[in-house]
Amino acid sequence: MMPLPTSRPCQNMTSLHEAGVWMEDLSNNKIGGLDVQIFESLTSLAILDISHNKISTLEDGIFDNLFNLSEINLSWNPFVCDCKLSWLPRWVEDRKVRVIQASDTRCAHPPEVANLSLFDVLFVNATCGLQPRYSLHQAVLFNVSIPIAVSTLLWEFGDQTEVLNTTENAAVHMYALPGQYNVTATVFVGTKVSYGQAEIEVVASPQQLELQCPSLVKTNESLDIWIRNRGGTGLTVLYGITAEAGELGKAVHPMCPPDGLVFPGNNHCYQLVVEKAEWLEAQQHCQKHGNGELAFVSSPEIQSFLVAHVIR
Repeated sequence: MMPLPTSRPCQNMTSLHEAGVWMEDLSNNKIGGLDVQIFESLTSLAILDISHNKISTLEDGIFDNLFNLSEINLSWNPFVCDCKLSWLPRWVEDRKVRVIQASDTRCAHPPEVANLSLFDVLFVNATCGLQPRYSLHQAVLFNVSIPIAVSTLLWEFGDQTEVLNTTENAAVHMYALPGQYNVTATVFVGTKVSYGQAEIEVVASPQQLELQCPSLVKTNESLDIWIRNRGGTGLTVLYGITAEAGELGKAVHPMCPPDGLVFPGNNHCYQLVVEKAEWLEAQQHCQKHGNGELAFVSSPEIQSFLVAHVIR
């Protein structure tokens, strides 16, 4: 997210105070993003126009301080209609704000809802509003965000259990077996039918874990380690080697190259490449060598760790 101005200063920013009504016009400014705090002091604002820009999403809370807002124009922006925007139709309904050109407030992505009005999209908050992975026998809460009253809502949980028929926007389900499940919500509003889907993973905790490794390894020979798992699914194994004196040796990462560095705090592998390259070229290089990603390190602890090893 970027605060104003973005690519260049706003050319058409207009504030009007007519007959006691405050209006803010930010339309046609090629704005790519709005900082969540940009409107926090405009508590008297009644009309807001951010149409005809390049805004793809709006952070939840950005309009919280606009207590007197009565009209808003969001049209002709390339919105990404994922669950990060699911709060917006609810906010419009709760605050009873009139949306100018609602039919032109359209989704650009994902392809399934492209060119649909954002206010006609069904949001199923199972992939980003909640965690995508659950433990076996853990109750899973699904929720549908839609700004109007639902006549009937059918939940299919993907595990061949009976379809849940309800008028509530939320449903709780418990899975009996681990696996990947596609959840479908079918919403009936009068004669209109909408569909929403989400995928979750249900994993089982292991009943027994056993580390298997040789008791003696010769110098310069590889060390083979096995994890014996009984009953567990979806497991991730992180491991390290400790010297006999009790000091932590160099952490082991199965995909880390010989000249890579493993930070013990997150077990991520870092490799310094000294050749200069453009960002895209550098990203492609990282992906080709070890299926990695170009890293931007903001953590002071990781920065200190890497600097200490680079200048060593």
